[in-house]
Amino acid sequence: MLAYVLLGIAQVVGLALIPAGYPGVWLQLAAIAAFGWWSGFPEAGVVPLAILTVIALSAEITTFVAAGDRSDPELRRAGSWTLAGGVGGAMAGHGVPVMGGLFGAVIGALLGLAVGRVRERLRRTGNRVRALSPSPTASAMLGLVLRVAAGVVVATVALLESPAGN
Repeated sequence: MLAYVLLGIAQVVGLALIPAGYPGVWLQLAAIAAFGWWSGFPEAGVVPLAILTVIALSAEITTFVAAGDRSDPELRRAGSWTLAGGVGGAMAGHGVPVMGGLFGAVIGALLGLAVGRVRERLRRTGNRVRALSPSPTASAMLGLVLRVAAGVVVATVALLESPAGN
């Protein structure tokens, strides 16, 4: 039972690190690998871990090449909305066969980012129209969405596909 609790904590902490620009996906993958090694969890086998690693690596490479800097404070504040949207989208798409959770996470993260950016802009302007600092680039926003979606997919596999989640 302790292994399931630690797996869940690692997934939640990993997801919380992603919007701040930290490598939370890699913490999540390491937790799944350790859990699989400890408990014989079939979803932590070589092929599923390789697929999850490819998803996470492609999100990280896209972020690095397209965005580079992850330190934009406006983007980090909108990140919690991106994470909430990604989780909601993955839950909505989980019932769709094959890639529903991944596409749901991406679409939900995009919607969450849009809500977070509008909310942040309204907060910064005090509902007034005035000059704002430059906004994050589209590539930085895309990188955040992809990293959040990758983290949500990894957490979905870890928590919903584990014997405790079934």
